[in-house]
Formats: sequence, C-alpha cells, structure tokens
Amino acid sequence: MIGCGRPLAVPLSLLPIFLAIQYNLLHGNCQNPGGAGVYYLTLAVVYWLPVFVSAEPCLIFTESLNYCQQNKNLRINAFVIMPTHTHIIVFDADFDNKRTKFDYLHDNPRRKGLVHEAADWRFSSAAYWLREQVTDCDVRLTGVAW
Repeated sequence: MIGCGRPLAVPLSLLPIFLAIQYNLLHGNCQNPGGAGVYYLTLAVVYWLPVFVSAEPCLIFTESLNYCQQNKNLRINAFVIMPTHTHIIVFDADFDNKRTKFDYLHDNPRRKGLVHEAADWRFSSAAYWLREQVTDCDVRLTGVAW
C-alpha cells in the first residue's frame, strides 16, 4: 500500500489512479452515515484504463483493502479486480441477505471472457467462496450469513 508499510514503485503515470483509489478507501468516502448494511462498491479506473493487468497493481489494491479491514473496521465479503475496475462487497452489523450482487461480482471475469470459470480469476474472492476446498486469497475476507 502506498504510504503504509513497504514502499512500492508505482509508475508516475499511474500514481493519480492509485492515490484516488486509496483516498476513497482510507478517508471514509465509503462510510455509512446512517444505518447499517451490506454495500456493493464499484471503483473504476480513470478513462477505464487497463491498470490491473499485472500482479503488482492488484497487490497494491489488495494491501489497501487489508489495511482498511485492520484499521478502518471495514469488513470485506467479496471482491473482484478486473483490468479496468473493481467490485467489492463490504458490510457492517445489519445487512440485506440477498446474494444477487455477490453472484454478479464473482461471475464478472467469466462473463467478460477472461476465464472459463469465475473461480479461476486470481484477483477475486470467487475461488475462496465457491470452491469446496478452501483456497488462499489476497484479501482477508469476512463471512456473512446469506
């Protein structure tokens, strides 16, 4: 994560994108001002540039999510990192238990033709939730009762 932990070399041309994503995650723009629930977030890269095409930028993003979970009380139920955008399901104490967004989020790489099965996309929580055998995940996930 930029500015927290080990320094990472981010190309100057990509720096505004990473700073915008981190600002949104770290400075409370995702906080719920009223009640509680589950939130489906989509973060798009400026001009839909394909930034998340290698492991390094994806790992910067996953480190940011882990930081928010550890330091901002954010709970992450599911995520997927696509080349030009991300989807995340976060939650707090009370939430709607519908799986519509959960299933949509995980199936996104398969629908876009990037993999044959949603669980095959590395930067997604699909394998963690959908495969019978527990697999490693780049982000610490928190379960909810669907």
